This record gives sequence, C-alpha cells and structure tokens, in this order.
Amino acid sequence: MMVRHSHSMIVLLSQVLLGCLLASVANCELFDFFDGGVDRTDTIDTAQQSSYYNPQEAGGGGGGGGGGDDEEMIKIMVGFRDKGDGNNYKRNQRMQSRDGSSKSKITYEFQNTNGMAMEVTRAEFEQMKQDPAFSTVEEDVEVRVATPATPTANNNTMEAHERWLAEARSYGLAMTQADQAIPVPPSEWSQCVAYMCIVDSGVYVNHNDIPYNRNDGYTDGSAFGQAAGDQWWNPIKTPHGTNVAGIMFATGGNDAGMVGVIPQHPSQSKVCLRVAKVFPNGQEVTSVSAILQAVEWCASVTARNNKPMVINLSLATDIKTSTEERVYQRVYDQGVLIVGAAGNLGNAKVSYPASHRSVMSVGSVSSNKQRSSFSQYNDFLEIVGPGTDILATNADGSSIGTLSGTSFAAPYVAAIAARIWARNPHCSNEQVRSSLRDSAIRLGNGVPNQEYGYGLVQAVAAYNNLVNKNCNKPTPAPTPYPTTPPTPPPTPGPTLSPSKMPTNVPSMEPTAAPSIEPTETCQQRLFSCERDEDCCRGLVCAIDSLETTENWVCRASTDSGMRNKPRLSQMDNSQCRGGFAGGCSKYDSW
Repeated sequence: MMVRHSHSMIVLLSQVLLGCLLASVANCELFDFFDGGVDRTDTIDTAQQSSYYNPQEAGGGGGGGGGGDDEEMIKIMVGFRDKGDGNNYKRNQRMQSRDGSSKSKITYEFQNTNGMAMEVTRAEFEQMKQDPAFSTVEEDVEVRVATPATPTANNNTMEAHERWLAEARSYGLAMTQADQAIPVPPSEWSQCVAYMCIVDSGVYVNHNDIPYNRNDGYTDGSAFGQAAGDQWWNPIKTPHGTNVAGIMFATGGNDAGMVGVIPQHPSQSKVCLRVAKVFPNGQEVTSVSAILQAVEWCASVTARNNKPMVINLSLATDIKTSTEERVYQRVYDQGVLIVGAAGNLGNAKVSYPASHRSVMSVGSVSSNKQRSSFSQYNDFLEIVGPGTDILATNADGSSIGTLSGTSFAAPYVAAIAARIWARNPHCSNEQVRSSLRDSAIRLGNGVPNQEYGYGLVQAVAAYNNLVNKNCNKPTPAPTPYPTTPPTPPPTPGPTLSPSKMPTNVPSMEPTAAPSIEPTETCQQRLFSCERDEDCCRGLVCAIDSLETTENWVCRASTDSGMRNKPRLSQMDNSQCRGGFAGGCSKYDSW
C-alpha cells in the first residue's frame, strides 16, 4: 500500500484527479480525502492480491480487484464528508430502491464514523467514486482466521505440556506467568468488572471446560453477517472461536480438560464474556464490514457503563482499508483495548487489523522462546505470546487438542490484559497496554524489534507494573470498587465542641494531585504550539472535574516507548474514567 500526504485540499484533489486520469481506474479504488481534520489519501494497488484470500480458491467473492460485469453486485464501504451528505444519500437510496432505479442496499451504518457498508452494482461503485459527497469509497475486504494449522486430537502427545491431576497445562501458562497467583477482584465488587469480547466463529458455550453459558448473567453474544440460523453459542464445523475461548478461560481445578489463562469461574474473576460471531458456520472467511459491526457491538459496553473491555481479533488480511482504521482508532479512543494476531505468513508482510496503531499486534513464539516459523515480523509487532503447539478446547464439548498460529498467541495477551485490568478497573486501556509492554521479557536484539516487539508477555510482572502506576482515580469520590470496607475514623478526643463533626477526616479529604502539574490546559498547550501534533507528543490528559472540559490539564507522560507517535484523539466527559489517558485533543470543536 502506498500512502500520500498532502497539506492542501486543492493540491490533494489535483493530485488524485491527475493520477486517476494518467493511471488505470483500478489503481484509484480508494479515495480518502480527509477525515477528522486530517488530510490524507490512500491508494490501493490492486495488483497486489491478498495472501490470505484467493477469490478463485474460495469460489468468488469481493476484496481486491476491479473489472467484472457492470451489474455484478459487490460489497463496499463508504464514508461521507459530513452527516448531511450521508442523510441525503440515504433518502435518495430509499427512493431509488422503491422505484427500481437502483439495486444498491445499505447493510450497516457505522456507529463510530460517518459511513456505511453497502451492496451495489459495479457500475454504481464506479459512479460513487466520482461523487464528491463521499470521502471514502472502497471495496469490502475478505478476512481469514489467523491459523496455519488444523486442530489435532490429543492422543497423549503432549511433550511440551504437563498434567496436573486430570487436567492438562500448556507450557504457555508457565512461560507467561499465567500459572501464578494474581489477586482476583473482591467478592463484593459488581458482577462484571471487566469484559472480554471474542470476535471469531462463535463459542460452544456448553463445553464442559468453558465456564460460560447462555443466560447465566456472565455471557452475551450476537452474530454478524451470518446465514440465517447461524448461532453464536453453537458454531457448527467452525471450532476456531471455541479454541480461543478455551485458551483464555478453561476451568482450573475441575479435574478435566485443561487450564486456561483465567481459570476461575466468572463469579470470581469478574470477567464477563461477549461473543461476536463473524465467521459463518463451516467457513473461515468473512468481511471487514462484518468484523467492524462486531467490534462496535463489543465496544458498546464501554460506551454504556465505562467498564474495561478487551477485544480479541484472531484474524487477519494484508489489505488495509481506511474505514477500519478509523473505526478501530475511535473504539480505542473510547477506552477499549484491542488485541490482534500478527499473521501466519512467516514473512515481514504487514497484516490488519493487527498493524493499525490502535491494535496490539501479537506474534508467536515456541516453547524455547524463539519466533515461531509462521509468525509474521515487522515494525508494527508489539508483543509475543506462546503460539506453537498450544493446548486448546475443541468444539465437540469435551476434548482438547494442540494448535499453532498467532491466533492462539493473541488470546494469551488478551486474557492476561483482562485479568490484570479486572483487579485495577480504574486504569485506562493505554496504561494496561504500556504495562504489558514494559514488563515483557526482552527477546531478540534491541527493544523493540521486528521479531518480538517488546518481548514475551508476563502476567505477574504486568500486574505489578500496573499497580505501581497508581492509576488516576476520581477524587474526592471514593474508588468505585473498594478493596476493603471503609475504615471508620478514629474516635476523637475531648474537644471544645464535641457536637461538631471533625474538621479533618484523612480518608475523605482530597489533596492536590501533583501528577497533573503544570496546570496549562490542553487547549492552551495546543494553541501555544500552533495546534501542531508534535507539541503534545508524550503528553496525556487528566481531568480534574467531570463538569467541564475547561479543567482538562496536560502533564508529562510516564508511558514511554509507544511504537508510533500517539494519535491526538477527541475526548469528552463520557469517555473519562478519572484520568483517562490519551493525547491532547485537536478538533475544530475547540
């Protein structure tokens, strides 16, 4: 993929139009003139076919190619320059559908960006690319599960694993410290302190080693882009999501099956499960638009109740779309931690969604802590987990098997993130992410590096790192999930006015927070830097009042080592979790 940057809309439009006149139409498939104040145009070179998806092998489908019959129906994603353009288009589209003048159909309207997924004829697609109402017009891309190997039966071939009573323990547990004790949330905390969302093929929730069931109060699910009758809780001939769920949650201490990264029942771990089924039964191919619908559905929990959410994406394609880049970034800006599999081509190619800056890209290592031969390596790789010959639950309800792929390394990172976040729910997604990076065992030459990123994830070390961050808590309000009952103030001695309340109650009196100095506001900081993104690099925003954004302040960030320059993201009161970490806002609404 080639990316061009322009600082002038006039120059940008001239370049795009001239390029389309001089080049073939196939090389102008994606127009992204601007979004959120950032001028940008991305051009997909359609001569580069996806290594994950071959239309001939899969019997046809979209994703990456022009040509074909003008009346052929294709799946696309579009973005509008403003809401007015979008509303006008929807009205016109409904009228044209009624009178039969258009075959196009809107299949989904994105919640986090001004765009939609559609089915249109190829002729309409070509016309839409010339319509100035659209900021982006691009074909929907096919995505595969990130698995190079098929699950194998567990015929006692477990040289790298060990038995504990009747349960199998993968070598990955000890390698990542996931077999060690980490404090669980206190029993008096709410039922769902944190959430894990598995975007995959569905999860067989009646498995005897997965402690989640429909209607148990801990589990929720939905299907996206599915055939009629596909059920998220009962995937048929598609065990991938059940494999992932077992690595994360297989019950410990039940003398059966295996042990997962979070072995406790959800009543103890306080981690609730959301299952988003995006792969139809018997298939390992889906679309970007279906995945984005699922991701937005997962994130709706955070938007609704401000609770920690981790999303696991064990899937990949090597074709990038600007629609998904915007959606993932805005979901991340809402406080969600997104974990993705780096891909299984065994080369330096870049895969998506893992290589978006808003997603933690996870590579794979084997039991000797060496890069797995299939694990992709590049500058976007952030961390690694065990992914070669990993124990996982099969979808037959009882057995386990061994599998390999970055699909099964990602769940280690995602589950460890959820496990430590549930005990520290006041922390931000960026603080959890940096704790995972900062505490990883360094592997390879230099940190970070292409093969291992920041290193091998470590559960206990990440937990301690997160605790030591002393995540900002809202003051003077008490922490929402107290670890112990409040200690009553000591009985005061004789005073001149015993009937009056004590003037100083140490447990309630707020003190000035030194971490938010200096007091220059984000707005003032940006103004003084002439609204340059670089001026706020390394700064985070903390909020000392939930009543007005005027009290946002900038402070020096303790989070170093981001693989990319932090994105400046919009924040509002609904997104603040008492010291929400992010970049200083840079939006025209200021």
